[in-house]
Amino acid sequence: MAPDLKTVRRGGIAALAALALISGCSLQPAPQFQVSGTGNISGILFLDRDGNGQFDPSAGDSALGNVHLQVYNRGTTTTFPGGDLHTDSLGRFTVPNIPAGTQSIEIDTTGISTKVSFCNNPVPVSVYLNETAFVAVNGQGGCVVSIDSAQNLPLNSRITIKGTVTSTVAQISTGQAYVEDATGGIELFSPTGSTFNIGDVIEVSGTLTTFSGEFEVSPVTVNTVTPGTPLDPFVVTSSDAASAAGDVKANLQGRLIEIKAGKLIDVFTTGAGRNAQIDDGSGAVAVRFDSHVVADTNTLKTTFTAGKCYNWTGILKGFTNPGVELFPRTLSEAVEVPCP
Repeated sequence: MAPDLKTVRRGGIAALAALALISGCSLQPAPQFQVSGTGNISGILFLDRDGNGQFDPSAGDSALGNVHLQVYNRGTTTTFPGGDLHTDSLGRFTVPNIPAGTQSIEIDTTGISTKVSFCNNPVPVSVYLNETAFVAVNGQGGCVVSIDSAQNLPLNSRITIKGTVTSTVAQISTGQAYVEDATGGIELFSPTGSTFNIGDVIEVSGTLTTFSGEFEVSPVTVNTVTPGTPLDPFVVTSSDAASAAGDVKANLQGRLIEIKAGKLIDVFTTGAGRNAQIDDGSGAVAVRFDSHVVADTNTLKTTFTAGKCYNWTGILKGFTNPGVELFPRTLSEAVEVPCP
């Protein structure tokens, strides 16, 4: 009869333990050995405008000269000899004879523009025995936070966010564009920098403010643009949309949404002929076609019929009165469907 596998395993472990006792060896691993010797650190400190971690003046990157740096023994505040220095006029620095291992470079941000952020400070650097380690220390336009985290900061805070474009500049209103991440959406007012399309993933930096009851980033600069995929609208009821009114931090404000089978209550009789009320049976909310989408309001009266139902897609914008309005990005984002 073959021996039981568990018995064999137990026997093997017991034999190893006995052997360890006889030989006086410990089964505990030995402590890590310490490397003795030094290496050098060389590097550059720069503003990384395209956020790729590489110094490239042709991409708008610029060296940060005369900035105070300190090279610390990792996990301490002990500065190595020669490790308290300033970058030269070209943003370069060299620190010789640093003990091998992972050490820390801390950037003194005193005097540096508030538009430059060091998202990892201190910066870890691996020093190799008898070698020179090169490190590119990049400042950025800002440290990326989620949209809902940004909206919980004090007004006039400088923020950096990253999201998918849901509306291009002036597509629905003058100067306005919209981006969205997993936590919410927000307006970008008159962004400068690279152009972008719906579906692109962009990183922007600017000042958090409000206008007419809506969060916006203004002034705002586009840092990076990466091609992406357009988002599907978030399906909500007309009552859900209306409930976002009056709360500038409501998650639905600034997002691309869809209201299914919303019955048109009136044929655009308010808001200079651009506003109407729709209701999917849960409660009414305002919809508005701005002049960038429909130039002639008579088009609205000939396209839509009161009492009919439509699937409505657009950006839910905060406003003062009414508290929110659904802004379709094109006339085709209102599609007639049977009423339930």
